[in-house]
Order: sequence, then C-alpha cells, then structure tokens
Amino acid sequence: MASSSSRTPRLDPSLPVYWFLLQIGMVIRFGTAWPMNEWLLRRGIKEGAWRSRGHSRQDAAQERRNGLVRASPTPLPTRL
Repeated sequence: MASSSSRTPRLDPSLPVYWFLLQIGMVIRFGTAWPMNEWLLRRGIKEGAWRSRGHSRQDAAQERRNGLVRASPTPLPTRL
C-alpha cells in the first residue's frame, strides 16, 4: 500500500504559488476565526489579548456593563 504522501504533490517554498496559497489560507482562517472570537468575547467566555493574567472574567464583564470597555473594537450598527 502506497503512503498518501507519495500521491500528494508538495509545494516548494521557493515557488511564488506556495506563498500565494499561504496568503489565501490565512485570509480564510481569519474570516472564520473572527466571528467565533467575537462571540466568545461578548459572552465573557474568552478574555481579550489586552487583559493581564490577574484580570478575571467577572472584572471584564463588570467593565463592559459599566461602559469602561467595549467588547468589540468596532461599533456595531444599530439599524440597517
């Protein structure tokens, strides 16, 4: 039985197509990760990268309730 690596073409990092496909993959990953991270931040399940290690989820939720910190870096539209 032949291994799957012998049938799968490998891209050489010295080729421009390798770097182009890498950039396409990064855009796709960003597009899929952003909504999930936004949802986790809004629910208080995940802390933002700007938080210190001593900062708790409850502190972050309290700051959002008091209007001290926005959960989203950009304001969300209220009307369409």
